[in-house]
Amino acid sequence: MSGEGNRRTWMRWALVAVVVLGAAAAFVAYRDHWPRSGGLVQALANEARAANPDRATVAVILEAAFSETRANASRWSGVFWGFSFAAVALSAMAGLVLKLETLPWSDRVRKDVGAILSVLSALIVTISTNGDFHRKWQANRLAAAQIEDLSYRFLRDPATDPRRHLAELGRIQLQRQLEIVGAKGAELPGAAEPCETKAE
Repeated sequence: MSGEGNRRTWMRWALVAVVVLGAAAAFVAYRDHWPRSGGLVQALANEARAANPDRATVAVILEAAFSETRANASRWSGVFWGFSFAAVALSAMAGLVLKLETLPWSDRVRKDVGAILSVLSALIVTISTNGDFHRKWQANRLAAAQIEDLSYRFLRDPATDPRRHLAELGRIQLQRQLEIVGAKGAELPGAAEPCETKAE
């Protein structure tokens, strides 16, 4: 294959890579608009207009914390699974490039492309593993579930002191950060204890 042919081949591969990366980025951004517990968010928004200023304040904080944590969980899920599927796809493509005899490429080009795809697959796996994408996704997902449960308890609990729910929210957020940095189970001095709700 001539030098001009090789250049065109590499340009095609570069274009494919750009398209794939752009599609992955668009998918991750699109996930932010998927409906998630819309009823709960609306109920908290309504509660934010309550006559009780303390209850309204807690509702605003819970809604913001839930929306942020759930969005973070969605983003990290998209990044983690996107990297995982990309690594598998690149590895499979490397094998196909090396084995397919119908490709109008010389053995030299086929080996180069196969090697590049294999290296990219290994790099993606390394980045995903060292970046702890899976752990960050799980930490945010679990925190979102805990905040969701706390929000439901807040909505059904006509407590005279609604701010007591903030103690448990602080504990959930602290635990989320500890799990993100890999310090699961650790406790910082003065960490808030979860608030106890009275039995109904």
